[in-house]
Amino acid sequence: MKLNKMVTGTLFAAVTLLAITGCGEQKSKDSLENIKDKGTLVVATSADYPPYEFLISEDSKNKIVGMDIDLAEAIAKKLGVKLEIKNMQFDSVLASVSAGKTDIAISGFNITEEHKKSFDFSISYYHSSQVALINKKDADKYTKLSNFSGKKIMTQQGSVCNDVAKKQLPDSQMITTDAVPNGVMQLQSGKVEAMILDIAVAKGYADNNPDLAISIAKFKEDGSEENGIVLPKNSGKLKKEIDAIVKEQVSSGKVKEYLKKNGKLQAQIAKDAMKGNQ
Repeated sequence: MKLNKMVTGTLFAAVTLLAITGCGEQKSKDSLENIKDKGTLVVATSADYPPYEFLISEDSKNKIVGMDIDLAEAIAKKLGVKLEIKNMQFDSVLASVSAGKTDIAISGFNITEEHKKSFDFSISYYHSSQVALINKKDADKYTKLSNFSGKKIMTQQGSVCNDVAKKQLPDSQMITTDAVPNGVMQLQSGKVEAMILDIAVAKGYADNNPDLAISIAKFKEDGSEENGIVLPKNSGKLKKEIDAIVKEQVSSGKVKEYLKKNGKLQAQIAKDAMKGNQ
């Protein structure tokens, strides 16, 4: 009886050890291997930030396009896998990577020390400073940051622009939105005096809306102006592979081409919308 218990106990221990070892091997599997095994790169984004990512109508269906999407497609192609884009609210994007629901996130994210505590980032693919988008009729009123004191300022919830506005416009009234187009509409209707955006995004709206302009007031850069791709913490091989692809895409001028192409597309959409409202 004693021997049987010992044998049983030994077998149980062996099975347990195998199970633990098996789980350990599964957990230690690199993100890159997981992506290649399933044959799909699942990318989280928030498609409300042209020219980075935005929605267009194609064959009566919504399609996500943008500079970030073109870059994601290039990465998937280089990895030899299919691309799957998951569109969601901006403040849910990082959570989807943390929860393992998506492999990476690309949504105009700025590389910050705070974010780096929880995520890995690719090398920078674009440098984008923050600016204030205003109504053109108010251009002479807002020429320096102090002019915004006491004014209502719109930012996107969870964005670096929100952080910048809080730090550099401490006397302003901060209002947040989960979608940039909603914030721009409130600016145009006079409900807020400005919206803080990345310069590429603000330029797109200003170029395509005759009633909008970018204030000449300058925000101080704090090192958080570089855009990067968000990866799970300790991504190892995946980060190394994506860094190499991003480096090639930037040095070859592809990223600038993506920005120019999607800026033109954004402009065409705006022109079509204006024609439709006439």
